[in-house]
Amino acid sequence: MTNKRLGQHFLQNGAKLQKIADALEIQKGDVIIEIGPGRGELTEKLLAAGARVIAIEKDVLLWSRPGLDHLEMVYGDVREKLSVVVKSLEKKPYFLAGNIPYYLTGYLLRMIGDIEHKPVRTVFTIQKEVAERICKTEEVGMNILAASILWWADAAYITTIPRKMFNPPPKIDSAVILLKTKPAFIKGGTRQLRDHADYMKFVKVLFAHPRKTALSNLLALYKKKAVLVTFTALDISANIRPERLSFEKILELYKTLPSLKDDRP
Repeated sequence: MTNKRLGQHFLQNGAKLQKIADALEIQKGDVIIEIGPGRGELTEKLLAAGARVIAIEKDVLLWSRPGLDHLEMVYGDVREKLSVVVKSLEKKPYFLAGNIPYYLTGYLLRMIGDIEHKPVRTVFTIQKEVAERICKTEEVGMNILAASILWWADAAYITTIPRKMFNPPPKIDSAVILLKTKPAFIKGGTRQLRDHADYMKFVKVLFAHPRKTALSNLLALYKKKAVLVTFTALDISANIRPERLSFEKILELYKTLPSLKDDRP
């Protein structure tokens, strides 16, 4: 029986489950942190590939196989347990996977961005609309979620999962995404955390008012002259809205504009 309060929808299609496992590119002995193993359908495929799985599950009434080799169950809320589990790995490489409850998607993606010791690869099943916002910005437009994630990872849309493949079926379709962490962010460190905090401040200001121009939004941080000079140097229109910027242009803006501080007149 599923728990609606926890947003449980169990994927039952074997081919889609295998696509998720394959996207992780598991090698024997790799450590996988699985969020919400549910009834264990994906867990079994990860174990069959030779991985060591640490499964974080909030519902103690769900799947459990005491004594199964290479499986460790951690019961509790992932918002509290994930950082604890990552810290216990002592900087060892790990991978992250899970069929994420819709209400947790944004929170978890932001949480991973803030973690110093990031996963090598993350493969999540999330809302199709959110997956498109992250992975298909040329079609749907740039947004703060995509700009935040693309700072530390390369994103790829793996496959669509129709709602009918879940039990019980959700009201919307889902999709599998792959986030491949950029090498500079895997090991972390004080400088990386500082840079991340500065970049996130920049992005929040850039997208603070999506209907306004990027230039207008950035005046909350910089002098108008500095922004105009930078836009000209980077061949960016002064009338462009944030959603029309590519991630590459956003990154150029961040690196070219003065160091983050309130530099207004």
